[in-house]
Amino acid sequence: MKPLIKWAGGKTWLAKRAECIVNDIAPERVAEPFAGSAAFSLFYEFNNVTLNDANPALINLYKQLSNGYEINPDDFLLEEEFFYSAREELNNALLSGRELGEREAAVFWYLCKHSFNGLVRQSKRKGKFNMPFGKYKGIATPPDTKEFMRVAKNWTFSCGCFSEFNISDAQLVLIDPPYEKTFNGYTKDKNENLQDRIVSMLSDYDGAVIATNTLLPELTHIYREEGFAVYKTPVRRSISCKGSGRGKTFEMIALRGFSKKQFRRYMDGLVPYYPRTASF
Repeated sequence: MKPLIKWAGGKTWLAKRAECIVNDIAPERVAEPFAGSAAFSLFYEFNNVTLNDANPALINLYKQLSNGYEINPDDFLLEEEFFYSAREELNNALLSGRELGEREAAVFWYLCKHSFNGLVRQSKRKGKFNMPFGKYKGIATPPDTKEFMRVAKNWTFSCGCFSEFNISDAQLVLIDPPYEKTFNGYTKDKNENLQDRIVSMLSDYDGAVIATNTLLPELTHIYREEGFAVYKTPVRRSISCKGSGRGKTFEMIALRGFSKKQFRRYMDGLVPYYPRTASF
């Protein structure tokens, strides 16, 4: 199944490349502490998945659809004034701290689908959505609720800090956090000491792990010290407010706990990465 919404850093490309090693371990349960679009798990349609994200509007969308809610496109207009009114409505709901429901799920979907270039963006200070209006020919087709219910019938969803997320019963964990030294406007969480906290979370976990991030010497050092095989791989950026921000770049992929060890034989595009120095 394809992702419900367009999300920066989606991992459909990774899911396609990792099929051989993932199918080899055939995980009964998968955990994503940084769910985002959940592209990885949706691609495989795993039977049991636990998804966590710090974005309450995103998790609420998943919960409402998994409970059978169907978004009605007739509730929305493709007008700039309507868009900004809907954005304010969702921001007010988030700032109130109250429990989100079906209406907020629909508004969030509408904003994601009709913002400029499909960007989902929040202010760092207050966590307000601040993506601008985009010009489209018509209202997008809502997600297929029945299809999502079929895929996610045994999935669980949580909204909170990844460090409090239980991964112990998962056979595969995908670590796809906000990227280091890049724009981090998708949640209001601070990125301080993030990698140290991630490594701490993984220290007692002995299952399979796939970790991705910006290709930085200090990051590759951290993961290699924790027993990961670390590679760089070419990827293509498709979401950016500037055309210059799109195109091919390299990312880090770190792998641990798989039965197949010669990863380059089973995954396309992997290049061993050994930087000369690691700056801290």
